[in-house]
Amino acid sequence: MRSRAVLSMLLLELGCPAFGGDSEESSLSPRFSQQREGGSQRAHRMASLNLDDSSIIPSSDSRRKVLYVSMAMGLAGIEEAIRRADLIDPQQAEVLIVFRGLLKGDTLRAFSQRCRHLIEHLKKEKPHSITLDPARFSQHHIVKVPVLMIEDHDKALFHDLGTLRPIITVSEENLIEQIKERMKAFDYDKAIKDYGNDAINSLTLIDLPEATQAASRSITLSMKVPYDLKTPDGTLLAKTGALINPLTLPLPPIHLWVFNPLATSQMEATLRVLTAHPDRVITLIATQVDRQQGLQGIKELERKLQHRITLMTPLLKERLGLTHVPVEIIQQGAHLNLREISPLRDPK
Repeated sequence: MRSRAVLSMLLLELGCPAFGGDSEESSLSPRFSQQREGGSQRAHRMASLNLDDSSIIPSSDSRRKVLYVSMAMGLAGIEEAIRRADLIDPQQAEVLIVFRGLLKGDTLRAFSQRCRHLIEHLKKEKPHSITLDPARFSQHHIVKVPVLMIEDHDKALFHDLGTLRPIITVSEENLIEQIKERMKAFDYDKAIKDYGNDAINSLTLIDLPEATQAASRSITLSMKVPYDLKTPDGTLLAKTGALINPLTLPLPPIHLWVFNPLATSQMEATLRVLTAHPDRVITLIATQVDRQQGLQGIKELERKLQHRITLMTPLLKERLGLTHVPVEIIQQGAHLNLREISPLRDPK
């Protein structure tokens, strides 16, 4: 049976975003892929952009006209070059308009806006596509524009440029090189830290008062099964859509500990619980974190406890009816027993 999937399903039903206490990775840490593409490969992929969402660039095995231009020509100059290109090989109506990159100091947003303005104007005449593709410029050694090229299957035929004058030097920087340089200068560690701190600062924390006396109660759970639950030998446990008590399934027992790590007494109580049950999988759920310390504060907390931390959610508070902390939640058969503990009165 898919026990891990069922556990995740159960905890999501409760409103708890993570389960398990032996992971070295913090559930509060942002996930950044450690597998980074090669700079050149990723830059080529990022630099080839089709800026006309309504147009589809023809496949390489068809005949088409490709016009190399630069924003330094001005929109009027580009439009004039396109009109002249339309007169050449008129059987092929569409023209693919290619730019090498961005002008110095330009932004992709501003460039896209100018291109869209150009596209809207051109659509009144003939359909055309616009793309940013510095690799094409490099492949054909194009440094001056406009250049018209007829692509016919695996052949590239340059047309007489006399009809497309005046000729100017391409002013845009090579977008591939720009991206590669930015990737080199990108500080991944700082990005991870900033991302984590922003996430923590945007969290909705739930402040529950500290318990002043012991209290206990028992609850049951019910959930709708999202898919058929079967044992490894195919025995059906529950059908899709059925309402079941997930605590009756043959799963590892649930043990939750909800606390406020900013309260010294509750931190001490948490350490006592972890020490008393070294072999149990305990999910630690924090109601508060130090926003000023950010992600580093979370990591330091997990280092002190030698345990993974997840955060209290409004859904978990509502489903379990939590009112005070710390509270220990332990599965007993088909029930969950909740025990509020006063850290000052009950040192155990």
